Amino acid sequence: MTLFGAKSENRYRALFDNTVNGIAIYGSTDGQQFYFADMNSAGEQLSLVKIQDIAGKEIREVFPGVVEMGLYDVLRRVWISGTAETLPVALYDDQSLSRYYQNRVCKISDTEVAAVYSDVSEQVRAEGELRRSEVRFRSLFETMQEGFALHEVVFDDAGNPVDYRFLEVNPAFERLTGLSRDAVLGRTVREIMPQTEEYWIKTYCQVAMTGEAVEVENYSDELGRYYRGRAYSPKRGKFVVLFEDVTEKKKGMLALVQREEQMRVLFDASQAGIVMVEPSGAIMLANKRMAEMFGCSMEELLRSSYPDHLHPDQRSTGDQMMRMLIAGEIDHVDTERHYLRKDGGDFWGHLSGRRHEDADGVLISLVGNIVDITDRRRAEEALRISEQKFFKAFSHAPLMMSISEISTGRYLNVNNKFSQISGFSYSEVVGRTSIELGWLSAAERDRMIGILEGSGRIQDLEISVTAKDGSPLTCLYSAEIINVEGVDRLLSIALDVTGHNKDREALAYANECFQQALNGPKHVLYRLNVKKGCYDYMSPVFEQITGYPLEQFMRTGLDGLPNYFHPEDRERFLGYIGAELAKNSGKSFDMEMEYRFRKVDGSYCWVHDSSTVCLDQQGEMEYIFGTVYEVTERKQAEEKLKQQAELLEFAHDCIIVRDLDDKITYWNRGAADCYGWEREEALGQVSHELLKTRFPVPLVEIFKLLLKDGMWQGELVHTRRDGRELTVSSRWSRIRSELDNTVQVLEINNDITDRLQLEREQEKGQRLESLGLLAGGIAHDFNNILTGIVGNLSLIRVMVNDNLRVIGRLDDCEKAARRAGELTRQLLTFSRGGEPVKKTVELSRILNESLSFGLRGSNVKGTLEISDELWPVDVDEGQISQVLNNLLINATQAMPDGGEVAVKAENLITEGADGEPGCFVRLSIRDSGSGISPDIMQKIFDPYFTTKPEGTGLGLASAYSIVRRHGGSIIVSSEVGNGAEFVICLPAICSKNPVEPETIFEDQPETTIGGRVLVMDDEQMIVELVCMMLAELGCSVDSCGDGREAVSLYQAALERGEAYDIVILDLTVPGGVGGLEACRRIRAIDPRATLIVSSGYSQDAVMADFREHGFSGSVMKPYAMKSLFDEFKRVMALRDRREQIHG
Repeated sequence: MTLFGAKSENRYRALFDNTVNGIAIYGSTDGQQFYFADMNSAGEQLSLVKIQDIAGKEIREVFPGVVEMGLYDVLRRVWISGTAETLPVALYDDQSLSRYYQNRVCKISDTEVAAVYSDVSEQVRAEGELRRSEVRFRSLFETMQEGFALHEVVFDDAGNPVDYRFLEVNPAFERLTGLSRDAVLGRTVREIMPQTEEYWIKTYCQVAMTGEAVEVENYSDELGRYYRGRAYSPKRGKFVVLFEDVTEKKKGMLALVQREEQMRVLFDASQAGIVMVEPSGAIMLANKRMAEMFGCSMEELLRSSYPDHLHPDQRSTGDQMMRMLIAGEIDHVDTERHYLRKDGGDFWGHLSGRRHEDADGVLISLVGNIVDITDRRRAEEALRISEQKFFKAFSHAPLMMSISEISTGRYLNVNNKFSQISGFSYSEVVGRTSIELGWLSAAERDRMIGILEGSGRIQDLEISVTAKDGSPLTCLYSAEIINVEGVDRLLSIALDVTGHNKDREALAYANECFQQALNGPKHVLYRLNVKKGCYDYMSPVFEQITGYPLEQFMRTGLDGLPNYFHPEDRERFLGYIGAELAKNSGKSFDMEMEYRFRKVDGSYCWVHDSSTVCLDQQGEMEYIFGTVYEVTERKQAEEKLKQQAELLEFAHDCIIVRDLDDKITYWNRGAADCYGWEREEALGQVSHELLKTRFPVPLVEIFKLLLKDGMWQGELVHTRRDGRELTVSSRWSRIRSELDNTVQVLEINNDITDRLQLEREQEKGQRLESLGLLAGGIAHDFNNILTGIVGNLSLIRVMVNDNLRVIGRLDDCEKAARRAGELTRQLLTFSRGGEPVKKTVELSRILNESLSFGLRGSNVKGTLEISDELWPVDVDEGQISQVLNNLLINATQAMPDGGEVAVKAENLITEGADGEPGCFVRLSIRDSGSGISPDIMQKIFDPYFTTKPEGTGLGLASAYSIVRRHGGSIIVSSEVGNGAEFVICLPAICSKNPVEPETIFEDQPETTIGGRVLVMDDEQMIVELVCMMLAELGCSVDSCGDGREAVSLYQAALERGEAYDIVILDLTVPGGVGGLEACRRIRAIDPRATLIVSSGYSQDAVMADFREHGFSGSVMKPYAMKSLFDEFKRVMALRDRREQIHG
């Protein structure tokens, strides 16, 4: 006979129906097909079916997914073997249900098997989230750009820190130092880098021992690099260094200084005059070249006015354009100006000038760039006179002359004699070809083109033409290719010799005009005879440009020509000709190239060569004709532009140069990217006004230190153009301009906003973690105290029998204790901070209690409207209470002068997160406060965002997280001045079945249980109370205060043959052996022992899954006699059944 004796069928049925796990019993006659025989209430809820609807049906008919899930095979094996099996976590999935289940299947009779199962979907999801979180954080650790190294301090025998050892490093550490992870882990810094200075070991060890973080920057001799970072201690005796390699930044600063010096040299060495003029006209800045051009000293130039240097014939025009620039009617000028020199001489300059404005468009000065173009103007004037002479001669020549396109033959210009003899007017000729006019026949034109292509020119060719009136004419025709404004054209000269002898005088005149065209001052016309190895023709101007005697140079052939080229251009020239020759198969091809040609004095000039290569019938080069002109000035200008571009390379740091009035004089690309203002917008602005700088000390104090020490560094808060604030690590240096000896400030800033935010969030997380641990400890201790109160109240209730006055007082005490129990659950919820532990509750009670608690002590009125038959919900009661309390407290704080909070709860059927319709309870909390502005509403759920001076920014962030973890949603709507409304939707159970409220106090047990019981708890008050309770239940009780003693007592009783029927073990024993370790040791002695775990930590993993940790049952503090009695009955019933099964 067991301790509890025979149990009736009703008790087994009650156990079957009230267990929290689902139980399904399947019948079978052959072990191949199974039908539903019975199912408990938990099974119906987990499977979403009713037993009366599925009884007698084959399992696959109701749940077709059990085959793929693997459960059906387990049922068959267990039915055949009789051995229980566990089906680990598996997914059941069909059109009606998709969840993860864990099953334990056993055979309970010859024709029946039973499956005990539980829904572990939330656990699977939580484990998946944990794995993904671990992957994300590991990925962040491995991809962060800063080097990370965790160390522990090494002490000598006297306990003094003498070294530190590497415990962990990230890939960035390896990349930045060149040291591999395997080479440093487990080794000390003295082993790896013996030359490490004692200062750094003392500094880092001090961080590890005091917890005070430090900013560090040092140079490593072993690694040859500069590093900057921060050291802090996550735990006493250990420290972390986060660092970055700033070697390149150090080099960049040096390069910046060098570039500034180069720009000063470039300014002074510029071949163009540079001048800055005040709106009044006074010259305020100029370079040396400008003074040389005006023929005066720099001091004289800076005391003068710009208009004084203008030639009298241009002062009125110059003054007018200057006034327009000053007035803002134009923003720049690009013109040529006539200037006076101090000695009375003059020169022509090309002026490029523009306005220099501040950010508001106010004129600061006029800046001009003046290039001396006197020589060019004289050459252009000579060319203009030459062209005038040519076109005058062209128009009035006694011979027919025309200029036409080479490719199309269209006339571009004809002279008077051409119109007179041909009969065609100027307008009839220009734009048309000789074929279209009927002037030439197609055959005659083809003959002329053939000669031109073969010889490059036509000399005294007799041709036949037809005048406009149809009369035939005979002309003596000559043609030459000339360059007009950079384009090759065909110049034609014809003498009408119809019925006359050649007019020698006219022909001589034509030849003179022809020579004028060929001997212009800029272009060299030539024809190189490749076959003969010499030039047939070359313009005389070649001798003036190069210095070589023309007759001597014309004896040069194609083979000898490259000897006059710069060595770097020779192969390019020959390669270009070879490539063009290889890809062209016609009679000729054109070439364009530029190269350096050596003059007779050994210097080189750049020339542009535009030519046509003519080929013979075998495809070999016969001759080359074309034109060459000098482009040295253009090439030099291009090279200067290239040098300036290289000097203006941008650094990545924000580099700003300011004068002593704090006005910005230099603003690099890095500053523009960081702050949002382009250089043109920032220059001339007052730095601290533009950036709205917040200084750690007054600016005047910083300037005192800067003037005294030459430098200053610290952290500043700046505001970007878009309004976002950022924190920068700023370094200021005092520099002196070599140009005018003025003192300026070089400021180099590095954005550290993200790094500081990360550090602040880490500190907040550590504080919250500590606070959570403190809350959990307080809740545990309070539960121990509350257990004494609750237990004694239940004992008193048994002792007073039917004394109604005393029972009434006991009811009040029990209500107070219940409220205290709820408080401890909230503290435990806060300390846990994890997934909700859900149970089915009625929200009406939680809403009433939260409304009463949240508005207590305020002048805010609360109203509560709850729909009839509100659906129950599966929630963590403590966490949902925390959400409601946060929202209600925020509502009262939004109405300091009083107001109203309306809370409403109603049923709602809508789409869930999966897109399927479902049952929800909709909660709305609306206040009549001042409302929330749109910019704040966008960030209201962000962690650490708060508008309260003493707020943590965690209330609404926690509420959002809790609601989302419950599968619900939370939204906010508001209008400024009209209050705010928060709406929460929580998944509900579409059922009207009432939910029995959870309570600490229940009806007292009506019977006793007897038996030997061992109680282990470190709280003497609880030991005495439990002993009294058990004595009331008829038990024989022994007690102890530590797990080690409990194991000894159990072993001694077992050896005497007086084994304990039940052992109650306190889970946590500070400084001693707790319940979990004691359980393990007792199980090793007696595997069949009945052990109950007790704890005030309701969310402890052992309490959540006591069976997995070896316990038979659990009781949660605080508990009453009835709770203890019920748990005793349950575990003993299970033990009796186990003994019956196993004999």
